[in-house]
Amino acid sequence: MSEIWLDTHSWFYKPGVGNLWQERFKGKRFDSYLGKNSHYTQNHALYLLLRIYLNPVGKRSTAVDLNKKSFPIKDWTPSGWAKFKEEFEKQSRLWNNRFWLIPPAHFSLMDNRDGGRVLRPNIACHVLTTLTDSPATAHRTIDAINVDADEVKRRDDIDDDNPLLGSFRSDDRHIASTAMNTGRRVYEDDNGDTYTIEHHYTIAHEIRHAMGLSHIGIMKHTEKCEMALKFKKDKTNPRDIPFDQRGGGNAPVCYGKYDKAGMAENIMGKGYKFEAINAEPWTKRLAMHTNTLASDWVVTLTALHPLPVSEKDRHASDRRKWIAM
Repeated sequence: MSEIWLDTHSWFYKPGVGNLWQERFKGKRFDSYLGKNSHYTQNHALYLLLRIYLNPVGKRSTAVDLNKKSFPIKDWTPSGWAKFKEEFEKQSRLWNNRFWLIPPAHFSLMDNRDGGRVLRPNIACHVLTTLTDSPATAHRTIDAINVDADEVKRRDDIDDDNPLLGSFRSDDRHIASTAMNTGRRVYEDDNGDTYTIEHHYTIAHEIRHAMGLSHIGIMKHTEKCEMALKFKKDKTNPRDIPFDQRGGGNAPVCYGKYDKAGMAENIMGKGYKFEAINAEPWTKRLAMHTNTLASDWVVTLTALHPLPVSEKDRHASDRRKWIAM
């Protein structure tokens, strides 16, 4: 196979060409590699390759979070920095083995023969996050901020009913040491019922933002989140916007809060659960590798091994190949 890395910026769908198998693509957000397994009983795999430069913020006394609050911070100790990097890599691996992509009937380039039958592998989805030593070689630079938790607590304890700071709100370019805490989160649905989410993985959430995935309300085009986006676009005075719809795409409703029960429990909301819609970075990139459409590939959250393909399905044609160019 070729060692050439194709550029995502130059790619476009070519319906008249038919299906392809391009191994490597490089992109602004991440690179990707489509690997073919040589054993007929195994699936193939699409690896999203993300290079991150973690910048240990130091030699300053404060840092501002997404809510524009100024938090006291401190320099990283060697052990604290090592622990943070370990947790960062651990949470990035949470996205592995979550999705398998089933090829369309007309895509036969990955088929393997087992005696008298043909097996069609699926595509296992993986992400490989590498921490680089220089921003020049990274897809994304993220400031790592060591919040002075003791000082935050001291200030918050001055008035228990009105904490001054609370929790540092991270984003995909600024992640705080407190993001290592994967404790419980509480949310309210549209009926006013309250639910507890057992875990929230802030780092895993922000890594996926860095790779282009939006909040769950944006991906699902929920009515309340769409309204929050409209308020932001129209530059509506915040005083005229309901609290849960302030902040555009970062509004609580775009995390799934104050919506139907379960919405906020998605990894791109306030929770830790995965849905087929979260596989979007893989389906979109796989379309480039194979000259297909992202919608051609069926997402399953259950490990699915290669299955026999009938001759009829194997020779199914994609009618888009005959579209006049």
